[in-house]
Amino acid sequence: MLSYIPKHGHFRINAATTEAETVWLTEVTTGLQTDKRGVTIPDFPDQLLFHVKGKTHELVLNLEKNNRIDQNVDTYIVQSTIDGQSLMEKMKNLDKADVAYYQDVDNGAFMTARCVKRSSGQCDILINGNIRLGDRSYNMRPSDAYAIPSDFLELMGLRGKRYVLQDQALVLSGMSEQNNEETSGVENNVEDKYTDLPRRMPYPYEQDKQNLFIKRDDKARDLNNYYVDVVVVADSGLWDFFLMLADSIGPHDREDRAYAEIKQYVVQFVHGVDGIFRGIEDHSIAISVGLVGFVLLKDVGLFPHEAATVEIQGGISMIDGDKYLQDLQKWDTQVGSTKFESYDQVILLTR
Repeated sequence: MLSYIPKHGHFRINAATTEAETVWLTEVTTGLQTDKRGVTIPDFPDQLLFHVKGKTHELVLNLEKNNRIDQNVDTYIVQSTIDGQSLMEKMKNLDKADVAYYQDVDNGAFMTARCVKRSSGQCDILINGNIRLGDRSYNMRPSDAYAIPSDFLELMGLRGKRYVLQDQALVLSGMSEQNNEETSGVENNVEDKYTDLPRRMPYPYEQDKQNLFIKRDDKARDLNNYYVDVVVVADSGLWDFFLMLADSIGPHDREDRAYAEIKQYVVQFVHGVDGIFRGIEDHSIAISVGLVGFVLLKDVGLFPHEAATVEIQGGISMIDGDKYLQDLQKWDTQVGSTKFESYDQVILLTR
């Protein structure tokens, strides 16, 4: 873990074998603000500046806040009623989240900053994330910055149909040495509570760069910027996994804990995908990935698609994302309240 010591302003990577000895915060001015209703909310800075010192390497990290990733994204839960019907309900969001996401793609650093409120009214920042130092990448949970679907770029090339991948290996966590030669020096310094989830490494970018560039849409602001909005759907298998994690803590409020964990996982997942694309060294195109909606299927058998909508692309079963969301919207008892008007891809997370 990367732990914050407020009195001294130091961060330390807790691992005996790590090359990175100390990471310390050199600039932050974060406190709490009061909104119109009198609720205190964290005021996260736009940038976090770190000095990272290792045995053989030293660098300065300028972490910028990712404003396209919002923990309070529109969220819908689908579950069965006592009469066997399916109900889709929109969850109420907070005014402002107590977590922010930061990245320094040039140095391979991706951080999650969480506010821990003190009685004095100040906000202590707890940091978790990934740091690359020299030829080693240190993974401090819970950020999933280096784990993205291997077929995500292939999906991007097929974006005209807005496909969603039906693939168990789409749910990811961490890095896998056997799947990518670039991870040979990876050290997993923190116990991973998501170790039972499947893993995959990024799909080769060059193979689909041309398709990605051609399949542009109206939201591209200029020839060098490409904005991709995604809706994430998590099925009941993933929900059951996070319920199991909540059970390991205790039965009290297990569903609330599981819901908070799975939503945090989804947001961090998209944050990691965005970080990978931002870090691609290709000046012909800049890619930014944002999260615009999250749907949680809590019950078994709520996967809303007909067999006829499934197609095979390169040996992979794929579902038309437009039809998928249309079926979800049919479940909504309040017509028109489910709005995912601006999206480019649907990502299905399953287990």
